[in-house]
Amino acid sequence: MEIDSLVAGDGEQERELERLRARVAELERAHDDLARREAEASRRAALLQKIMDTLPGAVFVKDRESRFIGCSSRFVEAAGLSSPEDMLGKSDYDFSWRDRAEEYRADDRAVMEGGEPKLHILEPLLRADGNRIWLETSKMPLRDDNGAVVGLVGIFEDVSDRVREEEQQRAEREALIASQQELVAELSTPLLPIQDGVLVMPLIGRMDEARCRLILERLLEGVVRHQAGSVILDLTGVPAIDERVAGGVLDA
Repeated sequence: MEIDSLVAGDGEQERELERLRARVAELERAHDDLARREAEASRRAALLQKIMDTLPGAVFVKDRESRFIGCSSRFVEAAGLSSPEDMLGKSDYDFSWRDRAEEYRADDRAVMEGGEPKLHILEPLLRADGNRIWLETSKMPLRDDNGAVVGLVGIFEDVSDRVREEEQQRAEREALIASQQELVAELSTPLLPIQDGVLVMPLIGRMDEARCRLILERLLEGVVRHQAGSVILDLTGVPAIDERVAGGVLDA
């Protein structure tokens, strides 16, 4: 009986040992599978980072609370940091552009709550180096596998040179328009000296209150400039003068 008990005990220990060996093998397989998954995730993350760094614009990714969860090297440079990891968990309030943080976050909310992209937003940004630049930014909702919006992806491009060029062109157009208006005003209200102390202003075309005011201004300037004692208003080229225009001419 004792021998049978010992044999039975040895058999149970052997079975327990086999179960332990099987469990260890299962854990080793799970560990190897986890290691492969981690390596694959790391490879995918590195590839995604390389893709973001390759794009011509600066890329950033935010969660639902507008916290940064990823970005490209160009974005890191604008923020004045060393690596994309330094951006993780931070918000717009943590950087040099904090003065416009609420405006940026309002755009974030509109994209995430509406579920629609917001494209070609022209906005200023104060870089970490103190330079204020102009950006053209686009923001798109980021969705999970079920289609729920879990954040956003944004990309911006420095368009400061384009904005400065457009501002210069606009200033040049405004200067040209002002010059043309001044020329038209001079042609519509010519003031000519015909002898010492005497000026003549021949008027042609329709008259209105605005032109009467211009006539008065030109007369006052001309009288002072030429030290004139008399001015002749030639109205033969005016087709019609109503009561208000007549009053303006009389005032002049």
